[in-house]
Amino acid sequence: NAWNEKSLVPEIPILFQGSYYRSFLENLAKAISLTFAPSRVIEMTSFEQEKKWDLFLESPKLKFILCPDHLIFSSKELLPFYKENPGQKTRFLASIPLLLLPDLALYYKDPYLKRSLWNVLCQTLS
Repeated sequence: NAWNEKSLVPEIPILFQGSYYRSFLENLAKAISLTFAPSRVIEMTSFEQEKKWDLFLESPKLKFILCPDHLIFSSKELLPFYKENPGQKTRFLASIPLLLLPDLALYYKDPYLKRSLWNVLCQTLS
């Protein structure tokens, strides 16, 4: 599988499954790439099936991960890598900082949330 090549992992992946909100996340990845560092939407299905999350998370390029919260908590393979520090309000996958995204439908119902998300990313990635 091509994903075994750690060189293909972007610095800021957006983990996702399905296609319904993919265009929103692809636009977000483009904006992140233009402003901060290489980003791309990564389909989670192959990692889940091949149980390759450890290899993915060991990529030296990884700096930050975005993922809808329900995908982390519903993934039997990925959940063991999830760490949370409530006191500092920080989350990680293995040692990589993580931003959990709420239900993506909310960004369509309230476009102001897109600006709020971008502000969080600017504060976090700058």
